[in-house]
Amino acid sequence: MKNYKLYLWMSFFSLIAILPFLGGYYLQHKNTNFACDGEMVLHDSHAHTHVFLHFRFYKNTGTYNVSGNSIFNNGQRIVISQNSSFSYTTVESSTGSDLVLVSLEDIIYPGNLGHANAVIPDFFRFRGRGVSLRISRVNDTGYLFQRDATPVLYCKRSLL
Repeated sequence: MKNYKLYLWMSFFSLIAILPFLGGYYLQHKNTNFACDGEMVLHDSHAHTHVFLHFRFYKNTGTYNVSGNSIFNNGQRIVISQNSSFSYTTVESSTGSDLVLVSLEDIIYPGNLGHANAVIPDFFRFRGRGVSLRISRVNDTGYLFQRDATPVLYCKRSLL
């Protein structure tokens, strides 16, 4: 009976000793493996483009889904629907850490986006092209994507 109680106490203290490591692993996993949703509107003198984005980051690879439409001043509408994958790595610098995303697929837009092609990074259009972003968790429900300290997108956390 004494050995049984000793075993229970040792198990209890072992569990207490392991919990901080498990908690740390969980938090690190949660911060590096996540998904989020955002919305972007581009507007200029030629057209209005409205898209929804879904990003998924998991073990140095990821996917993004873009859907929306572009409406030109002449009434022409182009539907945008794109699913693609990318790899990413973390690059440390004196100002913090950035994620470098590199596209794994060539993307061909349906139609000519004309005005939007000037502002859409090559990452979203060509295989092997990259974009460097600082992705900061700003609260429990979202991330801020920044490029050169300029906010680009607020992305709300979603399920993986």
